[in-house]
Amino acid sequence: MQIKIKEGIIKENILFIFLAALLMAAAVLQLTIPLTKFFSFEYSVVNSILITFFISIITIQNLHKKNPESYRDFNTGTASNLFLFFIIPLIIAFINTVLKNQCPFYHGLPYYFTIVFPAIFVGRGIGIFVFCAIRRFRSIGLIFVYLLILTIPLIEFYLNPQVYFYNPIFSFFPGNIYDESIRVDVTLITYRLINLIFFESIAVIYFLSKKIEFRRGIIVIYTLITSLIFIILSPYLGFSTNMERIKRKLPVSEETANIRFHYGNERTKKEMSYSTFEAEYYYHELSEYYKTEPDKKIDAFVFKDSGEKRDIFGAGNADVAKPWMNQIYLSEQTLNRTLKHEMSHVFTSKFGKYVFEVADKINPVLIEGIATASEGFYDDYPLHYLAFQAYKNGYLTELPELFSGLNFFAKASSSSYLTSGSFVKFLVDKYGIEKFKLLYRDIDFMKHYGKDIATLNKEYIEFISIQDFPSNKAVANYYFGRKGLIQKNCPRYISEKTEEIFELIAKRNYLDAKEIISELELKNTSWALTYAMIECNQGLGEIRSCLRYIENKETTYKGTAYEEILAIRKADMLFLDDQTDKAMNILVNILSTSSVHRVYFLAKTRIILSEKMVIKEYIMGNEETRAHIFKKIFLQTSNISLIPAIQDKINYQDKKNDWILEVVLKGTVKNNYEKYALIKLSELLARQGNYGKAKQILDKAKKPEGECIFNELLKSVELKLLRLSEGKTQLQNE
Repeated sequence: MQIKIKEGIIKENILFIFLAALLMAAAVLQLTIPLTKFFSFEYSVVNSILITFFISIITIQNLHKKNPESYRDFNTGTASNLFLFFIIPLIIAFINTVLKNQCPFYHGLPYYFTIVFPAIFVGRGIGIFVFCAIRRFRSIGLIFVYLLILTIPLIEFYLNPQVYFYNPIFSFFPGNIYDESIRVDVTLITYRLINLIFFESIAVIYFLSKKIEFRRGIIVIYTLITSLIFIILSPYLGFSTNMERIKRKLPVSEETANIRFHYGNERTKKEMSYSTFEAEYYYHELSEYYKTEPDKKIDAFVFKDSGEKRDIFGAGNADVAKPWMNQIYLSEQTLNRTLKHEMSHVFTSKFGKYVFEVADKINPVLIEGIATASEGFYDDYPLHYLAFQAYKNGYLTELPELFSGLNFFAKASSSSYLTSGSFVKFLVDKYGIEKFKLLYRDIDFMKHYGKDIATLNKEYIEFISIQDFPSNKAVANYYFGRKGLIQKNCPRYISEKTEEIFELIAKRNYLDAKEIISELELKNTSWALTYAMIECNQGLGEIRSCLRYIENKETTYKGTAYEEILAIRKADMLFLDDQTDKAMNILVNILSTSSVHRVYFLAKTRIILSEKMVIKEYIMGNEETRAHIFKKIFLQTSNISLIPAIQDKINYQDKKNDWILEVVLKGTVKNNYEKYALIKLSELLARQGNYGKAKQILDKAKKPEGECIFNELLKSVELKLLRLSEGKTQLQNE
């Protein structure tokens, strides 16, 4: 008798048992996949998607077979099943956390409860809606409705100026550009509460209207009208962004023949003018490069910082283009670095594919490769120069590997962008832009080039290998010795705690910051944590302790992008410990490696300040103190190597600072790094509207003549300045 009862229970719940087993298998599988393997945001999102669908199925079955009489009966009959669906992924995540000792379990709980718990009610609401709206083939109907809700963000992504989405099934998507910093904030909690209330209200209305003849129609009409009202109100609630919302935030516009900028109220007229002149120059350059141009003006939206950009558009830490909309989204801090790259993405829409007008199969190597190739530089170095360093020092990725799967994202972004850009530049230079356009729409190398990717990879490697550049291990390590996105451990947890650490450091609460760092470093290696610990030790005056800490980290960062930066911080501590000779030896050694420009200037600046006996004041000083020291020492030495350290702190539009430019013009350019410093100073002066002085500084950078890795950059900036100064009046009249 008992066996028959058990068999009956199993038979009655066979669908639930099957779905629960499927959910368990999916949760286990997630623990083997990058990003979802940590109990964090992505794990909760995936389980929300699954649980919503499974509960919809169970709800339809329950209404069809059991036909509960009341809302209470409905809840009683499904409560245990719903609880099990909710708890299964949670238990698996807990076991995994205990066994692997990765991210703290508590870190994932806010994500899980905020995202997954409301999914129970969303699933019930969808199930009731489908049960009422569709009388036959409900399984097919459920799949249709479910997929329709899931794809609503694609419509928002296509039509609206945003890359983030709120959705009742998966809750929130921060954008197509990965951002480690996602918090459970008031907006997300509010959205999920609205989801919970709305979808559960469908169940309440369904049972309250049980005796009404047209209750199925009432449910359908209520659901559709309420959803429509929510969509209309969404931009005002902060759950989406339409053009009206973005223009309220960026009300100032500056327009030329081919581009329209949208700014906040912070920019000066001169700054806006330069950006539009520069954009127009890039527009004509890209027109020549691609042999085509967009059908309408490019709209450029420039946010004051990454925080404002994240709130309004999404993707706070990356600039983005929407080629099909002729729109690009930038921030003030990155505008001058990424403007041409993002404009290039708009140009590629002319030969792009699909509704989004991008590369075939949405291939990131081609999408980012051609935009990077059109610039010709990466961080002011020629693309092939950096690719050569990668090749000579064992970093260069084989192209068949880079084109495969998610390998573009498995590498550090600098590595993927550089390799893609260099390879695409090679293809365009050798075979022409027209062949590449065909490849962009149809990734078939044999069809368009008569060679497969392996053969073209061999040609490219041969081309890179014979470039006439000196090999430089330090440069290779700096750009290629970084971890990729899917190689990081607990990225969201580390990002969240790192933000907290630097907030504590800003408040000079070094002891609490150190405590958090020490806890994190038991399981993770992160340059941000290492840098923060050095800052804490310095702030507490624990110099000897800091030196021991740095020495323990030297092996960890050997051969990485941070090896020389760590060495510079070690030199700082040695200066503070009165071990000046050892500190100077470290800095001189860095100069001898011909490292990247910014590392060279960090080391050279410290040498100059040490010789002038002000190095300790500099290391311990705030920004204002450091600016004063730089001005004073620059006046004494006329050393051009100090220019990068002070140029961001100087307003050259102020006549009181003219003496700095006079000193520069009287000084002597001693090496290629100082030539680079003058090139960047020239660009800064042009941005501030001083084209005459910009040209004088650039002329100074031409001497001494001879081979220099920055000669290509110099020619590029010189041509840009010439075009901008010649076309300034014309552009203003257009």
